[in-house]
Amino acid sequence: EFLVESGVDGAFAQNAQASLQILPMGAPAPLDIAAIAARCAPPIEAGVLGWIASPQEAHLKFGPRWRVLQSTALGDGEGLATLALPQAAAGDAEAGYLLHPGMMDLATGWAMKLIAGYAAQHLWVPVSYRSVKVYAPLPAQVVSWVRNARDNTSDSEIASFDITLAAPDG
Repeated sequence: EFLVESGVDGAFAQNAQASLQILPMGAPAPLDIAAIAARCAPPIEAGVLGWIASPQEAHLKFGPRWRVLQSTALGDGEGLATLALPQAAAGDAEAGYLLHPGMMDLATGWAMKLIAGYAAQHLWVPVSYRSVKVYAPLPAQVVSWVRNARDNTSDSEIASFDITLAAPDG
């Protein structure tokens, strides 16, 4: 079992909990990034800012380590994004961040437009992960392939996605 708490003056609040298992796993098959990209519209690329603002930034103030989104492309119930750690996060892997928080947050939460009826005034953020399989630390550059895991609509309480993160070569 895994539990994360924070607190002040001896009073603690639970922030996260999980059950951890170390399972024998072979390497996953590589993603065919070109095939996924071919099913999506042409990508939107980062502009002069050097990153694409997340839809959630209408509600949340992200710091410089969350400026990771480089390109996004949407298809029918799926999307493909490229992400890269900014200069502000250059030393974070050496500091022990093997699944960088900014990268994980945006890699799993960038595709809100796959939710039917989504509008910027809706706040949707990753609140839980049903299952996470980690094969290696996240590299400084990743691709995020997001698929609707159900009929996601803006009038539902939650949206559910299947997400695969991979190195740029798949």
